[in-house]
Amino acid sequence: MTESNIGTYIGVREVFPEVGNDFATFRDLLTGLSRTDTLFWCARLNLILGDDSIDSQEKQRFCASQFFTPEEIKLLDKAARNTANPEHTRVFFRSQLLELMRWVTLLCDDLPEDGNTFDNPEVRRRFAQAALIASDAWEKRITQHELPERERPTLEQILMATARQRVDATSGVDNPEVSVGRGWLLFNTYFPRYYKRFRSAFRCAARLYLKEYYICSMAIASHYAHPKSNPGIFNVQRIKSGPRGRIFARYLRLRSQTADEMRDSLWPIPPKAIRSFDDAPPYIYRPLRKKPILLSDDGRAIILDPVFFADSVSVGPLFLLAGAFPQQQQQAFGAFGNAVEHYALDILAKMFPSPGAGLAKRLHCDVHVRDVEGKLMQIDALLNDMTDLVLFEIKAVWPDETKMAEDYEACIEHLRKKYVGVDGRSGDNKAIRQLARASRTFSSASWRACQPEYSQLDRLYPVMVPYDHLLDIPLYGEFFAGEFRALLGPDETFPSGTMRKDDLLVHSPIVMDIETLDRLEASTGKFGLRDLLLDYSQKCQDRRTSLRNFIYSSHYGRGMRPSDATIEATKELLRETAKFLFGVDLLTDPPHG
Repeated sequence: MTESNIGTYIGVREVFPEVGNDFATFRDLLTGLSRTDTLFWCARLNLILGDDSIDSQEKQRFCASQFFTPEEIKLLDKAARNTANPEHTRVFFRSQLLELMRWVTLLCDDLPEDGNTFDNPEVRRRFAQAALIASDAWEKRITQHELPERERPTLEQILMATARQRVDATSGVDNPEVSVGRGWLLFNTYFPRYYKRFRSAFRCAARLYLKEYYICSMAIASHYAHPKSNPGIFNVQRIKSGPRGRIFARYLRLRSQTADEMRDSLWPIPPKAIRSFDDAPPYIYRPLRKKPILLSDDGRAIILDPVFFADSVSVGPLFLLAGAFPQQQQQAFGAFGNAVEHYALDILAKMFPSPGAGLAKRLHCDVHVRDVEGKLMQIDALLNDMTDLVLFEIKAVWPDETKMAEDYEACIEHLRKKYVGVDGRSGDNKAIRQLARASRTFSSASWRACQPEYSQLDRLYPVMVPYDHLLDIPLYGEFFAGEFRALLGPDETFPSGTMRKDDLLVHSPIVMDIETLDRLEASTGKFGLRDLLLDYSQKCQDRRTSLRNFIYSSHYGRGMRPSDATIEATKELLRETAKFLFGVDLLTDPPHG
């Protein structure tokens, strides 16, 4: 479990006042670096920063010590202390390194002695300066869309528009094996139930069986995604020469790329046309998501980005299918939404099992009731604790990253389109609108008078469960709370943010991403879900703090771990991987995290 905070970074002039952050300086620094060595170092740092089992301050100290002198580290510490939030100030961070990788493919060439060039302290100094300039370039890129002077956005609006990118900038992976195991569970168990020809279609698109794809992913995750124990570099030729080499070669053709291929995919315009940062085309991450492994000419390979690698197993098969069979794209995404809903409902069913004959059932899934206007309404799940009611809406949709990055108004409009609905017709199946409609129904005293099982309700918690973990980040919760309030039309809104509708207290909606729900399953013996929701609602009334961050920073975080089903799927795949590739069972302990 990890926080999703908006961090700050340190610019180049705070450590090297004589170094400009202009494009000419940046280009001159990069031309003195060897391309493959630099890409591998970016990837190695990215693996370290993306490992959420390592303390964030420890990661920063280690990475800084590789490239900065003791005197320069003192300047870094001083600069961090001068920021508003020193704990979340970064020297190196994920989006900075992705920005740097992009420019390295364009401006660097392989130099003599590539493979050992970073043994030279001057080369490391060049890299450190270039990385800090890349931070400035990234910041400028994500804030470049401004309103006219008369409509100058407030700081809060700018943060709202860039919140997703700023949180994504420091995203990590809690446990690589568990990420692969969760993807295997979803696509091996749930997705085929709703997309009947999935296995044959996947084999046609990937030239691999589904199990082969996940075994190769697990082999890389378990051996080369742990920077504490190794640098993450693996020898492709050695793997290809093994008993399953042909299968692994197919996997690498699917998920790896060379530096030349990176340059061609990230730079669709001639290099000579780039004379400034402003000349760069939009940075579309799709080529890195599709192929998150870097392959060098000498056979070395490394994961470029652990988050994109995790995406390749959590949603990669879906997008592979959609790309190979575009005419069936809508069907595939619809099936995925159903699969995610089924997966989430199974988690809830394990958290709140049926009590048996003669006892009141607390959890009800796929509920159909008539609303206050007599129209049929579907609710994914509800938890009835007699006086407290929790409503769940589960959604597996993704926002358009380009639209989310345009400006404040475009970001807000796109969030409304995806999760609120812009009007009553197109928004009927959107989560916030569905939660507001259900809340209006259950808060109606006249409606409850005809429903004995809900007659004692005092309090209601609406919960949206998105598959997209970047929806549970600071600032978004406040936006959804405002949209929900407008749709609910409460009779009274209290200073705490709680609303009264008829005689029922209705809390602002809570965003609980699917990974948090998965981890809550194993925690129900330590604390109650209702206690968590009430505590969060009381302490984070404006919803500016995400549920994930609240859990992480409180005693609730100590009990969080992957669900039993996810752990079992991970253990199963680890055993299959060891037997398939090495002919032995290497698994001795269940995955942690």
